[in-house]
Amino acid sequence: MLDLQDENLVMEEKGIYSIENFLMARRLMYWQVYLHKTAIAAETMLIQILRRAKTLIQDGKKLTCTSALLTFLKKDYSWEEFSTTDKLWLAFTDLDDHDVWAAIKEWKNGQDPILTRLCSDFLARRLFTCKLGSQPIPKSKRTELAQEITQSLKINEEELSYFVVEGTTSNSAYVQGDNTIKIVDKLGQVVELTEASDLPTIQALSKIVKKYYFCCPKSVYLQGELS
Repeated sequence: MLDLQDENLVMEEKGIYSIENFLMARRLMYWQVYLHKTAIAAETMLIQILRRAKTLIQDGKKLTCTSALLTFLKKDYSWEEFSTTDKLWLAFTDLDDHDVWAAIKEWKNGQDPILTRLCSDFLARRLFTCKLGSQPIPKSKRTELAQEITQSLKINEEELSYFVVEGTTSNSAYVQGDNTIKIVDKLGQVVELTEASDLPTIQALSKIVKKYYFCCPKSVYLQGELS
């Protein structure tokens, strides 16, 4: 069903339904799997673990990890440094999930209470609570939760940033631009997918959907979804 026309890859008209089904499945996979709130919570915790470890190492604390991982925790590198230094390329190619898992297992028994708690909770699957919504959480609610977390975990305002994380995530199942999907009809005319499809949802899929997330320890109960 694929063909070449004017040096562009095109889809024959009879394959349009397969493309439509693919884009619908892609949208569902992103919101129900890749950008599911559990995945966001786990990623957020992992980022905070590495951020805390990096802060401690750059403050002179000793943490056990592989040399490849240590390379990127002990110093910040610019893109120019990274792209022109062979040692950094080699260290990056040596990194994999085993480096991170082994480090987290070691750090959960360390002396820093923030890092220890994050690592222990991550390994025990006690992930952050994550709430997704079309609007950010109200400031009054965030202040209330921040106070509760500070008191329950006995941490200060600076350390709070490791346990209260806000951000946005977005998804567009089909982005219109230079690399759009082109359909060739039986007369040999090439049109863009949204013009060829009689399914109104295809045009809707080209819109970027943005959601706000708020993550914090599961010990804090968030009543209801963010609206």
